[in-house]
Amino acid sequence: MSEPREIRFFVPGVPAPGGSKRGFIAPRTGRVIVKEDCARSKDWRAVVALCAMEHCREQFAGPVIVEVIFYVPRPKGHYRTAENRLFDLKKSAPLYPTTKPDCTKLWRSTEDALKGLCWADDSQVVDQRVRKLYSLYNSRPGADIVVRAVAESVDAVAAAIGVTL
Repeated sequence: MSEPREIRFFVPGVPAPGGSKRGFIAPRTGRVIVKEDCARSKDWRAVVALCAMEHCREQFAGPVIVEVIFYVPRPKGHYRTAENRLFDLKKSAPLYPTTKPDCTKLWRSTEDALKGLCWADDSQVVDQRVRKLYSLYNSRPGADIVVRAVAESVDAVAAAIGVTL
């Protein structure tokens, strides 16, 4: 089978952060146990993995570029009240979600879910763009994910940027 050049898919659900760990010593064994700090990240990673399995039939073998747009729900307090609420944002409502969780934490949980499904190792991700936006009023929260193979030869890179060697 030939390696996929690009895959695109949407993951429905409220994105959950990952990366924060909590460690403690087990009383019986005296061993250190490390657990995820955010309980929601397990569910989010499961949904990401399910969507990835549907769209990524085989792993990318070489370097990849990943683009992710996380859509988080806009708080109800950003909308005007009564019948004008449907699409009418308050003037004071921010354009971008600058509250927690940050993009890095959202990316960590998503990257953990994609590893082993879309690529074998995180070191294959050589370029990434991660954005966090509010979902529109009637649209679902979630994430748009694009994984693209990177050309590995000098000639292919030169052709892609329009340079003649």
